[in-house]
Amino acid sequence: MRTYRVENDDGWFIVYKDGVEVASSENGDRMADVLNDAFHDANARIAELEEERRWIPVSERLPENISNVLILSRGEQLIASYHSKYSLWYVPFVDKPVVTYWMPLPELPEVQE
Repeated sequence: MRTYRVENDDGWFIVYKDGVEVASSENGDRMADVLNDAFHDANARIAELEEERRWIPVSERLPENISNVLILSRGEQLIASYHSKYSLWYVPFVDKPVVTYWMPLPELPEVQE
């Protein structure tokens, strides 16, 4: 993924892509191209993130074996484990959950000590 940074230098804007100067407000045509690229990259990344965080119908696919996931069962959001070898959902304190949708759990944050 490319990274963009914009700096203001005495009224002139300078755009850096991956740490390299690629345009400034002195060359407006190039600036428009760079900003268009940045907009396109940002939209592509948003689409990636939305795909990762969407509810997946069980009719579309099931989680990989022994996965901890978030599920929707009878209108409730619950954390569950799925065991593909046995086609089994395990939800603590819930007997026979009716799972209609699921999504992966988010990554845990890095804890700074």
